[in-house]
Amino acid sequence: MRILIKNSVFTAIFFTFVLLLLTKAGFTQGNENYILKPYNPDDITSWRHFKIEPAKTSDDSLFYFLQVEANPGIEQRDIQESINLYVILTDTTKKERQLVFFGDPNNPQTQSFEFRVFSKRLQDGLLNYTRANKINLAPSKYNYASPILDVFFRKVKVKELIAPVKTPREITANIYYVNPYLSCFGGEPVGIPIKQSFGFSFAQGTPFTGALETDMIGANFHLLGLSVGITTRLKELVRVRNQGHETEDPNSGLMNFNNVFSPKIGMQVSYAIPLFNILTVGYYSVIDTGDWDPPVKVRNQASTDINNYYMPNLVLHGSYFNWEVKYPFRCLSSTRAKIYFARHFYENHIGFSGREMQFSGSVFDMRLDATLAGTRNFQFLFEALVSNIGEMFSLYSFALGPTIRLSKNPSGQFTVTSVLVNARFKLGDYFTER
Repeated sequence: MRILIKNSVFTAIFFTFVLLLLTKAGFTQGNENYILKPYNPDDITSWRHFKIEPAKTSDDSLFYFLQVEANPGIEQRDIQESINLYVILTDTTKKERQLVFFGDPNNPQTQSFEFRVFSKRLQDGLLNYTRANKINLAPSKYNYASPILDVFFRKVKVKELIAPVKTPREITANIYYVNPYLSCFGGEPVGIPIKQSFGFSFAQGTPFTGALETDMIGANFHLLGLSVGITTRLKELVRVRNQGHETEDPNSGLMNFNNVFSPKIGMQVSYAIPLFNILTVGYYSVIDTGDWDPPVKVRNQASTDINNYYMPNLVLHGSYFNWEVKYPFRCLSSTRAKIYFARHFYENHIGFSGREMQFSGSVFDMRLDATLAGTRNFQFLFEALVSNIGEMFSLYSFALGPTIRLSKNPSGQFTVTSVLVNARFKLGDYFTER
């Protein structure tokens, strides 16, 4: 009797062990027994034919591990930062293959993988992904309200409009300078770290200027929240007075005023207060004015005041105490979004900037800045750069779009004073958390 009981216990343990091995093997090879919810277009977790555009490894580690499981042994340098994912699970009988495409399914060069090869954790991650860049590709039923309501209630999630920051560099004063975005005109300097809080930054213009607004270029050294830099000028970036040509016809159509003119050599020092990443204070001093070419004078036709006889410009001289109060957050799943109020070169600025914002499948940068009236006239800067023009790595690598300045013209009317195409390039992705 005892021998029979022992044999039964041994047999049970043996079959349990075998069952665990089989389960383990099945998990590592994939999960073919996943359960799909009944399809409901209003339930994002029940979608069976959808795309995630774009899928960023810096936003969710899901997209990093998808590439790792799809390509065992893949090198870190070959991991794509941004990909377009297309998931097709429409055949619930599993007679046909259910696929995940790393790119456009219509492109024969696009890699595709069977859904079942991924672990259950990643399968669940794809099905339960609920961010705004997940787009339903199943046929939709439209009604009379669809042209107005569909974009906002089906493609934009309220929780994605405004959200807290996600990475340390967005809240840490010592490394906030780190910025992989290089803009041709204005905007935040591109910040390249050597080691976290130690690095360099470079910029054309200031964070508050647009195209054709200033001739300033500069470079900075950063260490533990302290920034020390030098600026110079590239005269061709802003039209200046030519020899023997002091004034300009205000009706020429090329509005050359409300600009900032920098010296041949200037020094700037700033410090990000370490207790919280919302306040930066700084000092700027003109070191050498060099061979100076004053701005072209444009007649102010709306004024008879001798002090306002010409349209204003800001010519830097002496020294300036600068400061900026900013609040970083995420807007439309953006990176590096902030609102700010700043005092810069004795001018007050209020504005908003955001990189890689996502709206209904589009990715774009936006910058809004209001320069309050002071040395120069009131000015509003609007800039919108479209990013997801290409595929794979080029989804975020560059962005193009207009930068527009609006202010008073010589006749006193509020209108467009300059328009130019701006561009920004993404040099990398520093300190990405997996």
